[in-house]
Amino acid sequence: QIGSDASWSGPRRIWLADARGRTAQQLTSDDSEASQHVRPRWSPDGGKIVFQNIEGTKSDIRVVDLQTRVVKWITNDYVMDLQPVWSYDGASIFFSSYRSGGSNIWCIAVDADGTPAGTMQQITAGAGHDVDLDVPRVLEGTGDLVSEPGGGRRRTSPARTIRGSHSARWCRWTGSETW
Repeated sequence: QIGSDASWSGPRRIWLADARGRTAQQLTSDDSEASQHVRPRWSPDGGKIVFQNIEGTKSDIRVVDLQTRVVKWITNDYVMDLQPVWSYDGASIFFSSYRSGGSNIWCIAVDADGTPAGTMQQITAGAGHDVDLDVPRVLEGTGDLVSEPGGGRRRTSPARTIRGSHSARWCRWTGSETW
């Protein structure tokens, strides 16, 4: 299946289509016509999609279960939360947020059904612009954000952007530390 955001029948929503991009079906809906659902990202097990919910100047994170089509709020406040991605094991969601002043990376654990399970943890700090979290692997733990080839971990320092390989075996920071 292919997941995408589109405004085919009104406001931008999350849609599913077959592998050829045909037979599209709307996955998400909303009570508000002003709400836009964007940036869908599949869970590692393929059963859920995390996405960004934008309404006016408010931007939050939500999860939809593909079987039940139940949508849950991960964040629902007046802090800008952007670019959600799943951890490699599907137990957490990482996202960029302005909740500490600058744009930093935050993490929240989620239950198997996508319900938040605990408090958010700030991963990076500072006035940086930590965005672009489309990384196949993001490891949990203070500062341990990436895996090196061979499964080793490297302690990282706050940086601007993180990008990963398609094979999920390496990552490179662009900023204060790269490899």
